[in-house]
Amino acid sequence: MSKPIYDYGICYPEICEVTRNKKIGFIDYKGVRIIPCKYSQAYLVTKGIISLSNEEDKEITFLSLDYKTFKYKI
Repeated sequence: MSKPIYDYGICYPEICEVTRNKKIGFIDYKGVRIIPCKYSQAYLVTKGIISLSNEEDKEITFLSLDYKTFKYKI
């Protein structure tokens, strides 16, 4: 049996939020990383809009995610 990659995960209709070493990121249903686990806070604001922030810089970033291609714009 292999060791899990992520400490925690929760799936939404098109995307999964995962935690690794107390940092948050997002993967698709196949396990492909979309947004790396490097954020201290993340919120799925509405379909396709994700709010991300870090404790270090206290800056909030909003991403617009295309669920068909899983490409995002800041």
